[in-house]
Amino acid sequence: MKIIDVHAHYCPREYYAKLESRDVIPYVRPAKDGALDLRYGRGKSSRIREGMFSLSRRLEEMDEKGITVQVLSPLLHGVHRTDAKTGLELCRLVNDGVAEVIQKHKGRFEGFAVLPLQGVNEALEELERSIKDLELKGIIFLSNVEGRFLDERRFWPIYEAISSLGVPIFLHPTYPVNDKGMQDYALISPLGFLYDTTLAMLRIIFSGLLEEYRDLKFILPHLGSVLPYIIARIDREPVSTRSKRKIQHPPSEYFNLVYVDTVSLHKPALLMANRYLGSGRILFGCDCPFWGIGEGLESVRDLDISAEDKESIFFKNAEALLRLA
Repeated sequence: MKIIDVHAHYCPREYYAKLESRDVIPYVRPAKDGALDLRYGRGKSSRIREGMFSLSRRLEEMDEKGITVQVLSPLLHGVHRTDAKTGLELCRLVNDGVAEVIQKHKGRFEGFAVLPLQGVNEALEELERSIKDLELKGIIFLSNVEGRFLDERRFWPIYEAISSLGVPIFLHPTYPVNDKGMQDYALISPLGFLYDTTLAMLRIIFSGLLEEYRDLKFILPHLGSVLPYIIARIDREPVSTRSKRKIQHPPSEYFNLVYVDTVSLHKPALLMANRYLGSGRILFGCDCPFWGIGEGLESVRDLDISAEDKESIFFKNAEALLRLA
């Protein structure tokens, strides 16, 4: 059976070399263990290991585990803190690097593009180039733009252009807009990331964006963050007067337009998502290189669901959504 992994990260080494030459955020410095230390805000950092920018071992593991294709999504935490011109240069560097990998290893990788959202005109320019010239298959958005919410009207021309191109948006977490109470127990990654993508997706729903652009497709990773488990409650809560003017249906109807991936490793949650969303809205993902490929594969292979559902999750949905077939 073919397997398409839609949640896999990669960033060319040249991008980090650029950041090593910077003295202001975002910048990179060598770490004692041979990794790279990315600083992208006060108290905000990420350890970058070789698996993020070297794919030799990745390909070996893909072959070992039977992964047919990985869809590469660059993580550029902090890139929106630069000016629009610098942001465009960095995004172009990364998108070109992803496209080079795809060409070098034909049939093994596809990619999502990153955009400099701090400049709408620059983002539109890079969107057009990435999809039409580089033939990347979608866009990765971080869950907030340095504290700005993705539903803000300034971003809507970008959504309109993405909708017209017919490619999906992979909505990946970044450092949350609210970290209060999370630092003491290192809860940013296990809780804060999911909080931020949930907040971003709910704001997008209530803003009327999915009413305005019904063809817009989002992928909400980590099994839809918290939304599958609280959406019924959200439907029952009073809708603000502001939202009543913008959405015509219960929030769950808009959430049912969203795809999720299988990055969870929790089989009861995976079964619940399959039952609630249906296998047609679930995409296989591993979150490589942060999580191993093997665990993600087994968590889906071992599910007590039909062979048809597994085919949909492992490759058919991704082929249709990303137009790979």
